[in-house]
Formats: sequence, structure tokens, C-alpha cells
Amino acid sequence: RAPCSCAGAQVDELLFARSSPGVVELDPASLAAHVLGGGGEQRGRADGGGPAALWVVLFYSSRCSMSRMAVPLFEMAAAEAYARLGLDPATGLPAAAAAAAKVKAGAGAGAASEGMSGNGGGGSGPPALRFGAFGCGLHGTARHDAKTRGMAGAFSDPSCRQLGILETPTLLALEAPAGGA
Repeated sequence: RAPCSCAGAQVDELLFARSSPGVVELDPASLAAHVLGGGGEQRGRADGGGPAALWVVLFYSSRCSMSRMAVPLFEMAAAEAYARLGLDPATGLPAAAAAAAKVKAGAGAGAASEGMSGNGGGGSGPPALRFGAFGCGLHGTARHDAKTRGMAGAFSDPSCRQLGILETPTLLALEAPAGGA
């Protein structure tokens, strides 16, 4: 039998790179800084009132057909959650709070970083709700390993290994640190 083959571009791509604003394609730096709080440490908001953001993160491998099938379902779930809860998909905050944050930040670079880190790390409002996706074996040296070893190489990704990801797709809910990075 001939082995299953997919076009190289299909198995070596970020599946959420062109996703709606409600799902953020995370790279190792943004996963560590905005979701895990640096070295995997999870902290609460600066006011002690809980997490700055709650992240629902889908860990996937573009080589995995189940991961590829999960993309539209995850995007639909994110859109539905934002709509039902009245949240701004770009920030994960209530629509009024998101608009105020954009005005306060001058709709510049500060608004983009607040969108990643939740509620800006302070205040007593509810934590932001964010949806993210991380491609195991699609970044740095792990990408080369996945190209040479296939699916087994995807699980050598340091970020996925740190979280104990042994199969894809895997869905985790994570509390983000105060303030992000």
C-alpha cells in the first residue's frame, strides 16, 4: 500500500493563521508570555481578583486529520461564546469595556497588547475570555523535527511537551497572568 500523502504545504501550515479575530494563532513566545505567564507560572490579576484572562486553547498538529476537522468547530464555538456573552472578539472583554480600552489606549499598539493579555492586568472587572490555537511541531526546531519524524516529531515541541500534550487535538482552559507581557 502507498502511504497517505498530503501536499507539503497542507501538513506544514498554521491552521488558524487566517482565522477570524476571535481565535488567536499563538506562537511559542505569545503562548508563554500571554497565556502561561513566562515560565509556565500562572498568576491572578494585580488586584487579587482572579485571572486576567481565561484562555481556551486548542493544541493541534496540521498533520493530524482530526485537528484539521476541529478548525471550523473551534471557530464556531468561539464566535458563539463571544456573541452569547456580549464580548468583543478582538479583546475578549465586554463590548463596552473593550471600546473604552481602545479609546484609552488611543487605538494604537496598546490596544493590541491589551487584546492579548486580557483586561490589561488590572481592574476589578471580569476576566477576558480568549480563544487561541497552538500548532505543535510548527515552530522553531520542533518544525524541523516534525518534518523529519512526522507526527511523532510534533510532540517533541517544547511548548506542547511542557503541558503534557500527547495527542492532538487537545483542548485546554488556562488562566492567564495579570498584565501579560
